[in-house]
Amino acid sequence: MKKFILAAALLIAVILSACSGSGAWDASKLEKGMDSSEISNNIVAASMKDTDFSKGRKIMTILLENKTDQEFMYGQDPHLEVLLKNAWYTVPVKEGVAWTAIGILLQPGGTNEYTEELDFYYDNLIAGHYRYIKPLSGSTAVNVSVEFDIT
Repeated sequence: MKKFILAAALLIAVILSACSGSGAWDASKLEKGMDSSEISNNIVAASMKDTDFSKGRKIMTILLENKTDQEFMYGQDPHLEVLLKNAWYTVPVKEGVAWTAIGILLQPGGTNEYTEELDFYYDNLIAGHYRYIKPLSGSTAVNVSVEFDIT
């Protein structure tokens, strides 16, 4: 009986430690992020319009401003990175999460608002410095990003 109680206590301790997490990202378990040279906000500018990081919510609204006479298209696929020890790492999406495969047009000289619910795609976003990357395709492919902090 004592062995059973000891084994049950050990199992509970393992489960609780796995659930509680360390409160920090482990870079060795994450993929390297996009190289900063692959990101340019000169062709299409990305900026943060609004955030709601209160009460466990992680919602942000991004403005995309096309500074060219080209049309661009982007989708709803999420791409979030976290800065750890001066290097960017990709934050993995939740298991089983999916998004609609659509093409959203950004007209020449136009501006689009894009709202992203990070808590829908990502679990347990802890305090840190992040960047959200949006790839756009057109006659020129470009990746734009916005950086922000979660406290």
